[in-house]
Amino acid sequence: MIHVDRAGRLSEFDEFTKKNRTAEWEGFSNPTSETHELYLKCRKELLDQQNGLSAYTERCLRNKKLHIDHFRKRDLFPTLKFEWNNLIVDERDNHDYGAGHKDKVVTDIADYERLIDPVAEDPCDYLTYQMNGEIVPKRGLKESERAKAEFTIRAFNLNAPSLQKRRSDLLAAVTNCLSLSDADIRRSFDSQGFVTLVDFVLENKRSLYNICAR
Repeated sequence: MIHVDRAGRLSEFDEFTKKNRTAEWEGFSNPTSETHELYLKCRKELLDQQNGLSAYTERCLRNKKLHIDHFRKRDLFPTLKFEWNNLIVDERDNHDYGAGHKDKVVTDIADYERLIDPVAEDPCDYLTYQMNGEIVPKRGLKESERAKAEFTIRAFNLNAPSLQKRRSDLLAAVTNCLSLSDADIRRSFDSQGFVTLVDFVLENKRSLYNICAR
């Protein structure tokens, strides 16, 4: 997961929400509605703020079927349906991870207190990696923080086999390039997504380099 800075807002969206306080999301996002162009502008701005990545899985989302996910579901939090900080762009396809999986696991208001919010919090404060690409809670967390990390991993199915395989392959590829500068490594793998995994490798560069040299 990545932390998303939602400091920048789309002024057209704010104007719309002020003038249409009783609007329904279904109408706003409907491809046949007059507001669909604004919906698409919002989706692009939100995705740009996510640097083109899923805030949940870190997969690159460019050129994929996308939708705007409500981090806190509309039926449970109706007052947040047009709240900018509650909107996360993710894949529309029915994968076994990400936004679609979250909505199957997180079923009541109390569950959201157990979930890492990628806008309000930095997931890197809770999560780290194993050398096989598995996402795990960081060491040294308080019991409540560890429980939050574990629930978030399960809610978004962050260790789905396909995701873990992609991360494992990327980790191996980045590790093979440790002789390059950090800047060159970041540039080389920028289009691959999983940026916190690359950060993890670079933060542990010395120990990983020693392992590879054996």
